[in-house]
Amino acid sequence: MSTVFPVLFIGLVLVALVGWVFAVTAAFQVWGRSAPGEKFGNYMRLGLLQFAYIEQRLGVSIRPVLVRYRNGLLIFLGCIIVAVVLTFIAASA
Repeated sequence: MSTVFPVLFIGLVLVALVGWVFAVTAAFQVWGRSAPGEKFGNYMRLGLLQFAYIEQRLGVSIRPVLVRYRNGLLIFLGCIIVAVVLTFIAASA
């Protein structure tokens, strides 16, 4: 059982990194498509998960990028939660 946890953690780290890369590339695409005076504001609203506002400002064509950002963020956070749970399981065993 003790050899299973390191393998799971390595897999979780790899999946979390993939999710993080998806989220970061999507964030840079939102940054690139924003008008010069709105780049920082849109970037901050992306961090606050205000996707409707960004879609309203940048148009419907940004929707696939926002979906990619949301999915990458959910994958990343999900891996962190699973890693914390596995850490508690490993510590109690």
